[in-house]
Amino acid sequence: LSYGTSNAIKKFSSEPVDFLANRVMKMFRNPEDSIDYMASQRFAEDIMTLATRVSTIYEEELRCLFLQSPVYVFGDIHGNLEDLNFFGDNIWNLGMRLTAGKFLFLGDYVDRGLSGLETTAYLFALKVLYPEKIFMLRGNHETRDVNGWEGHYGERSFLVQCKMRFG
Repeated sequence: LSYGTSNAIKKFSSEPVDFLANRVMKMFRNPEDSIDYMASQRFAEDIMTLATRVSTIYEEELRCLFLQSPVYVFGDIHGNLEDLNFFGDNIWNLGMRLTAGKFLFLGDYVDRGLSGLETTAYLFALKVLYPEKIFMLRGNHETRDVNGWEGHYGERSFLVQCKMRFG
């Protein structure tokens, strides 16, 4: 891209203004700079606030989604922030707003990976910022019966990660 085109895209693709969601997005883009935040009570409060906000959005959505093509479909992230970074760098590298289509996440966001909290916070932030582009289904790992298997998943259990990080 030319310098002028690049600058025009940056101006056009500015993120929606939502300070809480954008704080989480900043954590996602620069996790090394956000270590203190990710271990803080503020991060726990932010996740809870985002959960409340996305609950309101989900309540307004139909139970059976009808999404027109193009739709990017992602499944089984399992707390793997590196995969989300890869998708961000290669699929929505111009930003969600400029990327054509919608994004469907099939569930299983937590367990098995060490970044279940960050993955959940990032996806919730995306949903708050782009409610008409981001769609999330609940997988079996988003149920208490599965993500409560502390003995099976150990430190990779979402429940264990919450307890270790926030008590």
